[in-house]
Amino acid sequence: MENSNLKREKSPCVLDKKAKKKYTTCKLCKTSVLDYKSHQKLHMIRESHKCELCNKVFLNERCLIMHRKTHLGVKVKCEMCFKVITPASYKYHMKIHTGVKDYKCDMCGQSFFKFTFLKRHIINKHLDEKPYECGTCGKAFRGPYKLKTHVDRIHAVEKLFKCEHCDKRFASQSLLRRHISVSHEKQYQCDICGMQFSTRQQMMSHGQKDHGLADESGFRCEVCSKVFAHNHSLKSHFKIHGGEKPFTCHVCGNSFSRLFNLQSHEKVHAGEKPYKCEVCGKDFNRKYNLNKHKKIHTGEKPYVCPVCFIYFGRSENLDKHLKVHDCKEESV
Repeated sequence: MENSNLKREKSPCVLDKKAKKKYTTCKLCKTSVLDYKSHQKLHMIRESHKCELCNKVFLNERCLIMHRKTHLGVKVKCEMCFKVITPASYKYHMKIHTGVKDYKCDMCGQSFFKFTFLKRHIINKHLDEKPYECGTCGKAFRGPYKLKTHVDRIHAVEKLFKCEHCDKRFASQSLLRRHISVSHEKQYQCDICGMQFSTRQQMMSHGQKDHGLADESGFRCEVCSKVFAHNHSLKSHFKIHGGEKPFTCHVCGNSFSRLFNLQSHEKVHAGEKPYKCEVCGKDFNRKYNLNKHKKIHTGEKPYVCPVCFIYFGRSENLDKHLKVHDCKEESV
């Protein structure tokens, strides 16, 4: 009796502890659960990865797609319009009734149920359209991303890295270095021997030391106003203006006024190409041609059309383009 009384005394205590735990009944499956939020997530996962034909639930979308292959040849009827369709098309078909269009055209804002519909729309409607126009130069682009890339590359004033030689700005240090190597590295060339220098001062020092060039107190050329330290240096220089070409190529007979020009020309016959592009490895026989080529890699387009404001990397390309405008003017 005593033992049974003890049990009766303990049982209310146990029931009280259980009563403190709060259970919630799920509205979907009528199950009583402690953690209602976590339980609801299970329903969400099941619904998102549930087969429309057999209601089987899978861990992820990949498993569901693999499972759908078992229903190939089976048709399913839409509960809203009673159209008979394949299980693979069911998900997209239901978007017609729900109005959900996930794929939006950046050009006109029209939305579509499928990416293939969007792609077909762009090809049919916008392939030749360029509605995004640069406010600075007027150049037009098909999409906003290409316009932004153009503005950042060509016009952005907030670029941080400034060139000390020409005040151009660049978005990165590597672009600045590449620009300097193309546009400013050894851009000063000696008129007499063809040696190149990074600064004008270096070139002037070379001229005074190696070719007898002098300051204002020396022998001045009456044609180009260059000053030489010695009279014989001036006489040698004056042959250029007199049309004399004492340096003759032994291969083709072409004559040149300077030894340097002859030496550069002879490299063409010898097949020598001592100037290599550091980016793509292409070889050139003249430094000038290498510098022109480098602009392909840097994307620099310093030549602008005064009519339509299109930019070009080479002056000859601009000249060809200008003929288009000439033709238009003649036809009018």
